[in-house]
Amino acid sequence: MKHIAYLFLIMLLLSCNKDKEDVYNNLTIETNVVSIYEMDIVKVVIRSGSDFYKIINHNETIAKAYIKNDIIYIEGLKEGKIVITILDEKSKQTSTITVVVKNKYDAKILIKAGTFTMGSPDGEGLEDERPQHIVTITKDYYLGKYEVTNRQFAKFLNEQGNREELGIKWYKGKFIRKVKGIYKVKKGKENYPVQFVNWYGAKAYCKWVGGRLPTEAEWEYAAKSGSQTNIYSGGNTIDYLAWYDSNSNGEAHEVGLKKPNKFGIYDMTGNVYEWCIDGYYDYNEEEQINPIGNENSTTRIVRGGSWFNFPLACRVVNRYDYPPLNREFDVGFRVVFSEH
Repeated sequence: MKHIAYLFLIMLLLSCNKDKEDVYNNLTIETNVVSIYEMDIVKVVIRSGSDFYKIINHNETIAKAYIKNDIIYIEGLKEGKIVITILDEKSKQTSTITVVVKNKYDAKILIKAGTFTMGSPDGEGLEDERPQHIVTITKDYYLGKYEVTNRQFAKFLNEQGNREELGIKWYKGKFIRKVKGIYKVKKGKENYPVQFVNWYGAKAYCKWVGGRLPTEAEWEYAAKSGSQTNIYSGGNTIDYLAWYDSNSNGEAHEVGLKKPNKFGIYDMTGNVYEWCIDGYYDYNEEEQINPIGNENSTTRIVRGGSWFNFPLACRVVNRYDYPPLNREFDVGFRVVFSEH
């Protein structure tokens, strides 16, 4: 009887261990779907399994994929969609991860609501930058990490057409041309900021992607990125931050090559001016909440300066304006989104 009882106990223990092993070997991961931008790193946690894993279909578009400390890393991804499979070599269970990779130039930066001082103090700057006044942005928003590129705008033109406002086409530039009915970007200029686009074309593009043009207040708030003392967006040394008249060689450059500001946004100083939604208006001293310019103005605000300008025009508080039908050689735009 003792032998039978002992044998029963051993069988019971083995059964318990097997149950524990089965639970332990149940392969589960943090998520099965990931959405990122090009060149971002995918990190997915393995929640449970045997600790013996293998990536069994290493997609050729992946520059590098590996597992370390129960975290799956996937690097070097290009635009598109890939599916990889993780194998638990002990339990033979598998799990898949679908990664949707978006164009890096579509990336957005979250800008948290807050209060800042807009404009230049008395005795500084230009007349239209004064008086300095307090502005509160009450809602978070997302701002394009980069200026809209020729490649992005050409895609828009191919889907929406190059329409007219008051007899003037949205776009008339030299880097996007219609060839056999298709808008194509000049080779090598794909990731340069779109130029020669009027305010109406910029506004239409923003609507097409589900966003809008920034207000002037939203633009300056994001450009200052938490600083009230920086001359330019991201600092006081313009050569590190911007393409302007002294270093641009007389032309715009690919977006994102200079240093970003503290929010991670590129080219808010220099490269191209950026359209805002506001009509031109004069500042006043009153504290304002979510201000927007004069809708009845005959001009629209542009901000940031350009590759053509002296440093004075590239200051973070500097203002300029153009008629909305104008297609200027150094004016582009970026997009604001209310939601990610």
